[in-house]
Amino acid sequence: MPSVNTILLELTNRCHRNCRHCAVSAGQEGTEHSLPSYVVQQAAEIGVRRIDLTGGEPMLSPTFFATLAEIANAGITLSVCSTTGDLLDECAIRRIRSALSYLPVFCISLDGCDAVSGDYLRGAGAAKSAMNTIDRLGEFGAEVWVVTVLHTHNARSLLQILKWIEARNWITRWKISPCRPSGRAAESGELFPSSIQEFIVDIARVAQSDSLPIRIKIADLFKYNWLYESETYAASEHPCKYLGETLTISPSGEVAPCPPGLESGYSLFRFGNIHRECLREIVNGSRYSRFRMVTIRDFETCASCALLEICGGGCRALACLSGKGIKGCDLVSMDRAKRIHEGLGSKCGG
Repeated sequence: MPSVNTILLELTNRCHRNCRHCAVSAGQEGTEHSLPSYVVQQAAEIGVRRIDLTGGEPMLSPTFFATLAEIANAGITLSVCSTTGDLLDECAIRRIRSALSYLPVFCISLDGCDAVSGDYLRGAGAAKSAMNTIDRLGEFGAEVWVVTVLHTHNARSLLQILKWIEARNWITRWKISPCRPSGRAAESGELFPSSIQEFIVDIARVAQSDSLPIRIKIADLFKYNWLYESETYAASEHPCKYLGETLTISPSGEVAPCPPGLESGYSLFRFGNIHRECLREIVNGSRYSRFRMVTIRDFETCASCALLEICGGGCRALACLSGKGIKGCDLVSMDRAKRIHEGLGSKCGG
């Protein structure tokens, strides 16, 4: 049976915010789906060692704390909880620690340190709430990752965010993630113009500073260590970094390699539904097997491209979301890899 180390559970499609970039269009409207309680036990039975929780806002799920108990009872580690942080008051933090006997890593969204840059996507008070929550988690000794969605209104504020992060040693990772063209973001082209790529290059250059105390990840560079170590792709490789590592389960029970795979709507990324099949059957099934057999050479444009070694063909799901199809180019990821490689020269990507 193929190994799966981590499952990303999207506990709910509900969220108290109505972020204009949300790739899954989470909000206060819509149907509340609940994942069956047996999904955690099934994960343990196929050897899953880590579960990450996300949403929507996972803490709005009526099964949030019950899921924590199931994870603890199954002997699986809750590795990361991705949240707005708005609901993480002292009582909630203590309750999470009591359910697990430890605190997971909390991944908190922070797009800027002021209302202009930090609230544009997520609404009034988002930045202040996130910063207060991050400081509160530090008081509890929790590890925090920060994710920043890059857009036209905060691109010039990245170094300000980094300075704020560096002053807090409990923040160990900063992920910069440009908007994906799905959900509500697909309706607003202003959120992901090509002009913001230059700011990503600047941050990539900063990432290589020997004195920087945190690890920086830039979304859609599929070998995240590429900024720090020489890594290349070959046409014989699978084009997805999630292969053999992670499965994502949506609130409605759909199983895919990643959130963009769910959003793309392409059958290649849909392996089954836990309401109709158990996880073992899905992992051993023909749809997952077909996905695992794909290689970069299946995509002729990518296999013969001069940028293959540093780009790897980009993201198949993002290629679909941008209208290029499963065999098309993920032009955004390719451009990002090219610019960073050219900007840093021999210091990264080979």
